[in-house]
Amino acid sequence: MITLVNFMPTNEQLVRLGIFIATGYLCAGVVVAIFAGLPLWISFFNSEFSIAAIVVSATFIAGLIIGMLILRPLIPKVGVKAVFEQDVLILMIGLLFMSLAMNQAMLIVGLLVTGAAMSWYFTANFKVQVKAAKNGGASALTLGGWALGPIVVVCALNYFEQHGLLTLRLLYAHFIIISFWVWVQRLGLHTDYSDAPEFVLRIQHDKVVVKTHQPKKILDPGASASDEFLKDNSTTTDQEKSAGENNNSPENRV
Repeated sequence: MITLVNFMPTNEQLVRLGIFIATGYLCAGVVVAIFAGLPLWISFFNSEFSIAAIVVSATFIAGLIIGMLILRPLIPKVGVKAVFEQDVLILMIGLLFMSLAMNQAMLIVGLLVTGAAMSWYFTANFKVQVKAAKNGGASALTLGGWALGPIVVVCALNYFEQHGLLTLRLLYAHFIIISFWVWVQRLGLHTDYSDAPEFVLRIQHDKVVVKTHQPKKILDPGASASDEFLKDNSTTTDQEKSAGENNNSPENRV
């Protein structure tokens, strides 16, 4: 006999759904807040609009590029899972710098750190977000976070414009709170990130292949559990990849 319980989502499914929506909310909302809040920073620092716009845009883009460049040396050392589990933590640090910025140096540091973290966070989740959109139906509705983030930012900046920069700082603060919730919840889900972008997985796989062809040392006190972690989690067969994609579908992977 089929009961209502069979149709009710479990607590884990609700958490995954919440993180899935929060991903779009953070990715879109943070970017819109950075550029929509530009006039407030110009007023605060008494700068010219054109110069400030170029500096903010160039700094944020530089952060994105730096983040992608760091992936190459970082992933072989700590693995894909470790990088993509901590990307939201790095995002929180960048947002904290911007929310507390009292001078241009703090704002630039915040933009660089946020840009680097956003490149990881967006890269890790973009594939599964696109898959949800292609599936259509209820799965596509979870992409509402991408629209909700910019709407909240624009409405807050217009409705509370009399409070000036304080409104923008509070927006960054609420992004930090949401990011912290996402970070804590994702750690408890033990996601393997086997559906990370191919070029990211290839970086780790190529490094492990090089290591396996090196002659073994009789005594290597420097060998650690991280080497075994890379070996066990990086060389993935086609069967494991397909299984990983099933387990990390938009309904099961965040």
